[in-house]
Amino acid sequence: MTAHLLTLDTTSAVVIPCARPAREPALELERAARFAVGCPGLSRPDRVEWLPRDQIACELPAEAPGALLVHFPKLASTTLAEIGQSDSLRVGARLGSLAEALSALHDLGVAHGHLRSDLVALDGDGVILLGYGVDAVASAVGGAELATSVIPERYRAPEQRGPAGSRSSPWTDTYAFGVIAREIIAEPLLGDRVRELLDSATPESLTRRLNAALPADVEAVTRKDLLDGEVYHWVWKTNFGRKSPLIGCN
Repeated sequence: MTAHLLTLDTTSAVVIPCARPAREPALELERAARFAVGCPGLSRPDRVEWLPRDQIACELPAEAPGALLVHFPKLASTTLAEIGQSDSLRVGARLGSLAEALSALHDLGVAHGHLRSDLVALDGDGVILLGYGVDAVASAVGGAELATSVIPERYRAPEQRGPAGSRSSPWTDTYAFGVIAREIIAEPLLGDRVRELLDSATPESLTRRLNAALPADVEAVTRKDLLDGEVYHWVWKTNFGRKSPLIGCN
């Protein structure tokens, strides 16, 4: 039941399939939006509304009579999900910009909660991050179970994969950050073998395994971005002493 991204006439909206709530969670969205003020690279959520399924231009699960739409300023640029390996020389700067936006939230004790590469828009060498506020809206309506169910499965941290899910945290953001790093650097180079390497590796052997698997002609900057990015995949396990898992890593 993944939340879709819709590009509308004046906004970009994240679609959360659900029954019509007793009240639209506007207060929760407004509270979340206040945290976004001053956070670099973070797009503030604009408004939320529930619409019946016949008014929504995307496929919904059969059991969903409609969906909540969380609106953001219109996404007008390419996203990280679309850039691929052809833009690898800017990957390090963009991952750093994404880490900076997340760290600013984490310093406030707040998680993004719905991090995925198609919600990270390019902005020069940096990024603009959408999707913040989706977790607050979904949690207000259906608790952690709904909030987790609308996250694409590949971005869910291990603690979010149980039947009831788990609330988002800086650690689940960090896991999703590692998945994004893998998507935009490793998968274009290694394809399906990335999953095999990750599944068989330990934190101590991960860098060595990935380094050995990369083609010899991969440029050094790309190699460094990949290995640094994959380390983030494990930070949620090893770095619980920091305010933000990303502080000092970008």
